[in-house]
Amino acid sequence: ELWAQPPIMEIAIYHALRRALERSESRLVVYPYEEKGLERGLLRACRESRVTVTTIGYAHPAHTTAHLALRSRGPAESAPPSPDLIMTAGPLERSFLVDWGRKPADRVAVLGSHRYRAPLPSTRHAATRRNCLRVVMITGHGFELSMLANLVARRPDIFATDEVLVRRTRGGWFAAQDAGIRRLTNLSDRVTVGSGSLVEQLEWCDVALFSSTTAGVEAMLAGRLAVYLSLHDVFEADPLLGEPGVFASCKNDNELARALARARMIDDAEH
Repeated sequence: ELWAQPPIMEIAIYHALRRALERSESRLVVYPYEEKGLERGLLRACRESRVTVTTIGYAHPAHTTAHLALRSRGPAESAPPSPDLIMTAGPLERSFLVDWGRKPADRVAVLGSHRYRAPLPSTRHAATRRNCLRVVMITGHGFELSMLANLVARRPDIFATDEVLVRRTRGGWFAAQDAGIRRLTNLSDRVTVGSGSLVEQLEWCDVALFSSTTAGVEAMLAGRLAVYLSLHDVFEADPLLGEPGVFASCKNDNELARALARARMIDDAEH
């Protein structure tokens, strides 16, 4: 769509927020803080409001390309308009923005993570898992599905009699996701595409595969067997930053096959 292209999108968002603030007289605006151009439009609309509007940016991703650009520019260049307060998911991200990103320490605070999840009960037992694992692949970037298809092409029996559900990302890369899904479903009749919420899919599954997405951490917190797959071309985007904690960490098809075989054999106590 033409309107969704920059700078038309940014201008449209600016005018839309101005109208919303004028009609609602809201005094607080909270938005995802990502150092994107459209945020300048959001902040300008707030400054131009008839009433004083406090702005809070929630830095939900730890490291975006925009955040990394903070270090590739001088202080004057890397100082776009900022919200009144930046909230982060944890102390490490706050340190990243303050120490590495040169954000004022008194305007960056820790809120906590919206991705925290209490353990979910499991209704499936060892005998059931041994015959058929329920596996959800949580997509972070579109190309990950084609790279997973490469593993399946090299090891066609990798999913054996398991049920595999692909969770698409809504963040973009739709054509790449479509291409990867076509390859996966052509290679294996065990693969389908899910449409439910993440909670529903975690409740359903025994094993969660992930690569770049922090939803893999949610799977760990939910009590599922989380398997990290190294699905990348050049730069690895491990949300765990190499820290242990996953059920298995796999770099190739053979390692994934061994991880799934082990998941089929563990008893209920170990699970």
